[in-house]
Amino acid sequence: MQNMGTILAKIGSNLKQLRLRRHLSTRELASRSGVSHSTISLIERDKISPTVDTLQAVLDALGSRLSEFLSSISEGASSPFYRA
Repeated sequence: MQNMGTILAKIGSNLKQLRLRRHLSTRELASRSGVSHSTISLIERDKISPTVDTLQAVLDALGSRLSEFLSSISEGASSPFYRA
């Protein structure tokens, strides 16, 4: 199992991969999630760590579950799990 620092560092890149798979811009995701596009951009670039509430809102807008997203990271998956 990976340490918490490693897991946190993967949140941004995995979130971006998931957003791109959904063919969404940061602005479109912001509109759907209620989280500003600048915050989403900062999270994706690992400049800030999202709160659980923020991450939940973004993942809801992407059609993904928080538990599945975090499990995929902690298991060392190269890409985030998401519902089809």
